[in-house]
Amino acid sequence: MQLSSLVLVVEVLPHLHLKTSDHKVITVAADHELFGCLVISAQSRDINLKDVLNYKLSTLPYSLAQSDGSLRNTSKIVLLSELESMVNVQAKLPPPIRGMTTVHVIDVMAMVQMLQTGGASNFGELAAGHYDLIVAPLGRNGCIRVDVVFDSYTSKSIKAGERAKLGQSTALEIQIQGPPTPVPKQLSKYISNPQNKTNLCAFLAETWFSIMEEKLQMG
Repeated sequence: MQLSSLVLVVEVLPHLHLKTSDHKVITVAADHELFGCLVISAQSRDINLKDVLNYKLSTLPYSLAQSDGSLRNTSKIVLLSELESMVNVQAKLPPPIRGMTTVHVIDVMAMVQMLQTGGASNFGELAAGHYDLIVAPLGRNGCIRVDVVFDSYTSKSIKAGERAKLGQSTALEIQIQGPPTPVPKQLSKYISNPQNKTNLCAFLAETWFSIMEEKLQMG
């Protein structure tokens, strides 16, 4: 094998396109082939393998990504355990002290997934039903404010990659034209599409603002 061919092989191998779920085996095979080429090249050229092996033999760090370039999945429960070990987590909040004010924080998509359609036939009824649940804590136990938190959905994320592998993002995108738009019967399948979640979050935020504005004017 000529030297030019060796250099070509070394450059091409890290960019292999893989079509297998057994990333570990392919990774070892690719590294083995690349290391063999480096050894042969070192015998023909003035190359210090110690210096070469200070760097990774792949274009991506395998601690962060799979061999096909997708982000490696992580165990969130491990991070949760580490965070909980650093704080004293109370199973139940203590009753508020007289004069003390509290704030409720609500995860919108967690609430939607827990309640599903809630008997609503269209998105307008869905938004109204969830609005009533959001404002319910106000005035109780010193609650003066409710914060609602929405998720953000990016295409280049670990969760998006996992959904693509598991085929969970195959639900069609549904445009919410207004409150009369019917709610899909299979809400879980509907929100498996990140774009549907984005559309739903935007609709809920806009509708809740309109409901709140109307109630304030009436009051």
